[in-house]
Amino acid sequence: IDYLITNIFSPFKYKCTSTINISKATAMGKKLIGCPVCIEHKKYSRNALLFNLGLVCDAQTNTCALEPIVKKLSGYLTTLELESGFISNEDSKQKLLPIMSTLLEELNATGACTLPIDASNTIHLKLIELRKDPPIVQEYDVPVFTQCKDHFIKSQWDLTTQQILPYIDGFRHIQKISAEADVELNLVRIAVQNLLYYDVVTLVSIYQVQNQTRTVTLYLRMWCYHL
Repeated sequence: IDYLITNIFSPFKYKCTSTINISKATAMGKKLIGCPVCIEHKKYSRNALLFNLGLVCDAQTNTCALEPIVKKLSGYLTTLELESGFISNEDSKQKLLPIMSTLLEELNATGACTLPIDASNTIHLKLIELRKDPPIVQEYDVPVFTQCKDHFIKSQWDLTTQQILPYIDGFRHIQKISAEADVELNLVRIAVQNLLYYDVVTLVSIYQVQNQTRTVTLYLRMWCYHL
């Protein structure tokens, strides 16, 4: 993210809706991701307050991960305005620049930001890593943990996943896990696909597992014979 802006490209009322929508523009090698907001009330000049918050980044940047940030931040500002007139009040409006500067710095540095605005409002933002859709899980695929099984906190997963985790050992295939865990096959496939998405497990073919087992067994037999 190169810049975070609030007043360079202003929203027109016809572009604003009751829902928070993303608008985009590209100029001078930069991509602008905005979120026009219109709050209608008779207390405002022309009976409406229009504002637009946006991020500026390189034109080639994939902005899918940034769009939720813009939406959420615009939602925060809308709430602050409705509760306390944060944007329309000149005194509180002066806080916007340091707030935006801190947000930009922390998002670029760590991909996340927690910033108190006042006694009752705190902004929480986090860039979500884009991941590819995991492959379809088949009945005879064997899930294998990518790291030590003990490193994963069981309670952070849904109940179905918690139920099947003890049966994922690198040898049982999906159908066998379903039978032994007493969980419907399709639910097991969905749960394992979710684990794949977060790189908790990977899949190997049951034939690969069987071949490895046969190789180890044959090696042990030969070793015992030579003894």
